[in-house]
Amino acid sequence: MDLKAEGKVGGKEAVTFFKSSGLSVEKLKEIWVIASQVSPAFLTKDEFYVALRLIAYEQNGIPSTTNSV
Repeated sequence: MDLKAEGKVGGKEAVTFFKSSGLSVEKLKEIWVIASQVSPAFLTKDEFYVALRLIAYEQNGIPSTTNSV
């Protein structure tokens, strides 16, 4: 996902990928807010992994909250 090898993933690239999860855009926005700690414009590598985990939780019926992290 880090096409420029900058150690971060931009919102446009991440959202396009995250939409394939089948979750609603509203739920994906909530997950983005939880995962993005450095900047709301991008996710660092670790934040991207947190977002993926939260998406997996939601897909398996587990609530994605800040406590889930």
